[in-house]
Amino acid sequence: MIIRNCKPLALSLLFVCLSNSHSLADYYVFRSPEGSIWYSDKRLDNEQYTLIAIVGRPTGVASCDPNSTQNAKHYLPIIKQYAHQYQLKVELVQAIIAAESCFDQLAVSKAGAQGLMQLMPATAAELGVSNVFNARQNIAAGTRYLHQMLEMFDADLEFALAAYNAGPGTVQKYQGMPPYPETKNYVRRVLKYFQRFQQSE
Repeated sequence: MIIRNCKPLALSLLFVCLSNSHSLADYYVFRSPEGSIWYSDKRLDNEQYTLIAIVGRPTGVASCDPNSTQNAKHYLPIIKQYAHQYQLKVELVQAIIAAESCFDQLAVSKAGAQGLMQLMPATAAELGVSNVFNARQNIAAGTRYLHQMLEMFDADLEFALAAYNAGPGTVQKYQGMPPYPETKNYVRRVLKYFQRFQQSE
């Protein structure tokens, strides 16, 4: 099945278009040679169509093995650059990417978070990202946002990670870790990956 978009639109509106016809699960987003956008539940066997994103699959799953992911090393120079710029540990940024997207540059969550560090469209726009699937732009914005969360929550790593996942307003509302299993599991997963990356150095 191939679905052409309602009209050329931002990827953040993809979910609206797809929800009008089918449940959202593993849709491939392509750009045709003419520049129009096409959605399909299968990969197109046509080199002229450029894969833009894969939407709807789970990302940041506990089964991700960053040590066996070639992309983990592929993105390391960019990660190091922006980790140093924002005074972050390189291994922490690696851990967040592992938990968020398992180093999948085209990952799009069911909630609409996009790219390596799973930026929501509004957050990406606020941070000046023009192409959320560009690895350098995504990592630059994601590390900057994490730096902001650490500053906001007085360098408390668990609270900053919770804010990265659930939003700073949620952490402020509960004056600490939100009582959401998803957020608690996310924080534990990032810390687990953080430790693994530190040990692998």
